[in-house]
Amino acid sequence: MKPTTHSHSKLFVHLVWSTKMRLDLLPAHVREILDNTLAQTAMKTDCTFMEWGGTRDHLHLLVRYRPDISVAELVRRIKSAMSHRIREAGHPEFEWQAGYGAYSVSEDGLESVAAYIRAQWDHHGDGE
Repeated sequence: MKPTTHSHSKLFVHLVWSTKMRLDLLPAHVREILDNTLAQTAMKTDCTFMEWGGTRDHLHLLVRYRPDISVAELVRRIKSAMSHRIREAGHPEFEWQAGYGAYSVSEDGLESVAAYIRAQWDHHGDGE
């Protein structure tokens, strides 16, 4: 009889990326689409989107993710799902930049990163 292996992980990442050419393509009504899309993507990837925010031209996400999905694959899935939904909602010109920033976050740093992300709309004057 094989012993059962149990794995436990707490992996957190702060992700940041922009719209293509940093165009103002994320007004309030588009951010509502993103909110719904993140909830669906969380279920599909079995990840937890702990916080998200940004401005009219870029996003910040705080994510707890599984060890069997790479950060690159996670970002690809999120960006793809969001682009699809935004275009479907009547914005066929929508595109993200090709790259992204990914920063590991310790469990002790979660609240300060989450607070930083929550403040993005107001910090950049995009609170609408």
